[in-house]
Amino acid sequence: MICFPIWLKWQDKVDFKRQKTQLIVLFSNLDSPLALNLFSSLIKILFECLTFSDAYCLNRFLPIILPVTKIFTDILDKHVNPSLLIDVKYLFQCLLKSLERHNENEGVNTNLISLIGHMYELWFQRYSQQLDIAFHECIPQLNTELLNTYKARLTSNQTTNKKQQVNERERRDTVRNLLNSILLSPMSNQKKDGTNPFNG
Repeated sequence: MICFPIWLKWQDKVDFKRQKTQLIVLFSNLDSPLALNLFSSLIKILFECLTFSDAYCLNRFLPIILPVTKIFTDILDKHVNPSLLIDVKYLFQCLLKSLERHNENEGVNTNLISLIGHMYELWFQRYSQQLDIAFHECIPQLNTELLNTYKARLTSNQTTNKKQQVNERERRDTVRNLLNSILLSPMSNQKKDGTNPFNG
């Protein structure tokens, strides 16, 4: 736990938009198994931090999840079997659990919905099956028709020359509708009896 205050202080000083190139160069040289495993552990810790009940902590980690994970994904794309280094299903479940826990916090709620959409699109091409399993296991009454439409849109973007990127509003609206059962179901009863709908 001592590392968290240090990480938060460092995160305040980092401008990921300005330093993304330097970070890619730095982490792209992590070819050794030890370095890759350490980076994998860092990614796992970041996603697990999103499940904390402390909204202040959550807000500090949210901005760095996407840029760091993009760098990590770029590195993994160079490896034959990246599933040995990353458990996409578990990481995605952390996002869903975080949204379910903080669904009554409007600011956190909006940022998490956007992040879930970005992460789904980032991982869709290579880890579609794991993402779908996470959705089906964690979301009661999942709108499979809407999910399939979303997937068809992403697949079309990847297979056609003229890509029509999903804009932020479309992304948020689609994810919000997919996760309606979480957003409309406060955790109050689960908090009282100590149960949790997320397994694993």
